[in-house]
Amino acid sequence: MRSRQLERLAGHRFDVLVVGGGVNGAVAAAALAAGGASVAVVERADFAGLTSQQTSNFIWGGIKYLQSWELPLVRSLCRARNQLLRAFPSRITPTAFLGVIDRDAPMGRYLVGAGAALYWALGAGRTPLPRVYGPRRAAAVEPAIATPGLRGAVRYHEARLVDGDARFVWDLIATARRRGAVTANYVELTDAEHGRAGWRLGLLDRHGGGRLEVDADVLVNAAGPLAPRLGGLLGVPSRYRLVLSKGVHLVVPRLFSPDRVVAMFDDDNRPFYVMPLQDRSMIGTTDTRVTDVDVRVEAADRDWLLGQANRRLALDRPLTAADVVAERAGVRPLVVPAQGRVDESDWLALSRRHRIEVDARRRVVTVLGGKLTDCVNVGTEVRTEVARLGVPVRPVRSWYGEDGAATRADTLRLAADALRGRPDGPALAAALCRRQGAGALDVVAAWRRDPAGAAVLFPGTDLTRAELAHIAGTELVVTLADLFRRRTVLSQVRDAAELRDNPATLELAGLVVPETAGAAVAELFA
Repeated sequence: MRSRQLERLAGHRFDVLVVGGGVNGAVAAAALAAGGASVAVVERADFAGLTSQQTSNFIWGGIKYLQSWELPLVRSLCRARNQLLRAFPSRITPTAFLGVIDRDAPMGRYLVGAGAALYWALGAGRTPLPRVYGPRRAAAVEPAIATPGLRGAVRYHEARLVDGDARFVWDLIATARRRGAVTANYVELTDAEHGRAGWRLGLLDRHGGGRLEVDADVLVNAAGPLAPRLGGLLGVPSRYRLVLSKGVHLVVPRLFSPDRVVAMFDDDNRPFYVMPLQDRSMIGTTDTRVTDVDVRVEAADRDWLLGQANRRLALDRPLTAADVVAERAGVRPLVVPAQGRVDESDWLALSRRHRIEVDARRRVVTVLGGKLTDCVNVGTEVRTEVARLGVPVRPVRSWYGEDGAATRADTLRLAADALRGRPDGPALAAALCRRQGAGALDVVAAWRRDPAGAAVLFPGTDLTRAELAHIAGTELVVTLADLFRRRTVLSQVRDAAELRDNPATLELAGLVVPETAGAAVAELFA
């Protein structure tokens, strides 16, 4: 599959080359391909391999920006959240948030409740009405927050990605590919020359080692936190610069309801969440200023997050490092003026607002900052700017979203028949349709041919042998981490020992890297 993409890439000319396969690059490619442009998107690692795999998995309207009175931004993000909920009704699910007000919270429950009501109104009332609870009612709703000093809670609603952020990015990449885009991971832009005929670009296949050349009329710089570095290679200066915030999450055994997020204030009065992730809970996030995109979870990060959870939740026993199933650390690129100064006093007030810059002379569109929630706006704006540069791109109203209801109903019916008599059949069928869309029919056919294909390989998950084989064979999987970390969340919801000791891991490695399967497994869990 990947070899075919490289063949379509090498030596060809495109209207647009998108550089960067995170959410901004994926959504730009999907929007442009839907409008009829010839598009290629290249990513130096795996799709969603940097920032876009390290989020909290929220699709949210930015309630925290009410504190800085950024009402237009909140309204825009709420509208984007509502659009995504309509377009992805199974992949994005409405989720109740319980905002806890304890004795250390910077504001009382009525003020928080008023803010939640304003937030609901800015979201056009598309979510359930918020509710304010006194301390006794709050403790009854969620016993895990029944701590001394509880002053109440406020319930409001947001949304979250059921299968994780990286899977959502892959969905957008797959949408672009279905519309004709060439999509290549592990391909890095190394050389760029602009002339009268457009761009001549040198690419390196970081997996196979070969070199390729392509031509393009327009470049889209969607390299996320690496966008300034790419801008330097392209000779395109920016009016902005990026400052980086490190965010860390810890995955632990499930602490309470799988359908609710508990939001609290940490010791520094920053938002702090305990959120569902499959059959686990995820604790986060931190907000630490850093200067490098390569970050990891340090002992201090782990101790901080576990300490915050232990102080604010009534757990049977305190969480320790031994309870951590998985960890994730990434950077948020925050946009500030190139000459602007950011000191610690306003660091936490910086928003995730994106900026799009256009160099008309060199025909480069650059996307800076942004967040998953705002991706549709990013795609639409990039398409508009590319069209202004003269590329024939049709405005298309519906270029994103899940397969139609009829397709889903047919697939569910066939899947239910293939799994007849299994108690987990309905859940497996629904999960398959959610992740695979129309491609689920191929997996159902495999279930029908061989019942072993319907076996769940990793207890506690909803992934079957046939679906994992389908992912490995059709979703540009190059490494085991692509399969276990990004196309699925296996390595985030099962600990390393459980995965390493399961014979299915070696079986899947045989599909991905057949000649070095054993070494690949050892490397994944090193």
